[in-house]
Amino acid sequence: MKKIIIVFFLFTNLLFAGAWDNNNNPANLGLKFKSYKITELPMEGELLDKTKAWPESHWASNVGSIAFRWSSMGPENFKYVSPDLAKVKQLTVAEINELSPAEKFDLYLGHYDYPVTKTILKSTSPTMNAWFGICHGVAPASMYYTEPRRKTVTNKEGITFDFYASDLKALLSYYYSNVNYRSGRQVGRRCFANKDNSPCGDVNPAAFFLVLANRMGVDGKTLVVDVDRLNEVWNHVPISYKANIYSEHPPGPTSPPGTVKRLHMDILVNYAASIKPQLEAVIGTDKAEYLGQIYEFYLDIDAKDNIVGGEWLKDIRPDFLWIRDQEQLTGDWKVLESLI
Repeated sequence: MKKIIIVFFLFTNLLFAGAWDNNNNPANLGLKFKSYKITELPMEGELLDKTKAWPESHWASNVGSIAFRWSSMGPENFKYVSPDLAKVKQLTVAEINELSPAEKFDLYLGHYDYPVTKTILKSTSPTMNAWFGICHGVAPASMYYTEPRRKTVTNKEGITFDFYASDLKALLSYYYSNVNYRSGRQVGRRCFANKDNSPCGDVNPAAFFLVLANRMGVDGKTLVVDVDRLNEVWNHVPISYKANIYSEHPPGPTSPPGTVKRLHMDILVNYAASIKPQLEAVIGTDKAEYLGQIYEFYLDIDAKDNIVGGEWLKDIRPDFLWIRDQEQLTGDWKVLESLI
């Protein structure tokens, strides 16, 4: 397992502090929390189901998203011609295996006019920003499905080929991002600024800690975090966290009413990273990469040990966090149930 630890030392001007507002209310996620008390919440936790929260490509739009022939040596994205039935029958298994995830899906269904592939190629372009992709589908799909493994299939015309692990993850992710997309329940607001000195407040640190400690520390489950606090959106799924309390202080000028003390803390959160597509499943191998981010903050505590507010101490912090329910696979996409 590769781990990329990033420690940031850029100080903020401490503008973004205090009690959470309506946008930052942890109750917005619709989850049941064990406690809001600092004394009852775990300082560390991890995802219990190790088969989920898989690292995977964000399937960038500027290379064709899941219509990208990623396993081919020379895919010529946006210019290739998908093979009709007669052509497919002339190809070797190795050659068919170099088709994109979208093409393989169309091929498996016997759709030799490639409707899914064409739809994706029409909605993507090499001129798009490199961060545009379907991480908003990868993240929730990885929360709910065990990491797929390579699967050999034969369609109704007797054509045999492989869905690689990343092909199947791509298809699940596209289903969540485009086929059955819906907005999630969110804490914090997205920042649309492009500079570090922007007025974006991002998710309140008290809300962030409360949600993570209850969702992962208590329940062993995960959610989705936009780890880039500015305009770009990078949705990642946490797999573990570890918090530290360094010191205790009197209430500060931005502490909410009722605060009796402030705790100086940091938290290391490990996220499933965006990686290159792979032939095989990666969890438990050296191809599984994880992004480690350390956040530093104050937590404001009242006389009953309840967490009532917080203040970020460094520029690097999450933008917002969200969750959505698992979706049923429907229509043509229901065939994925037999492939994963």
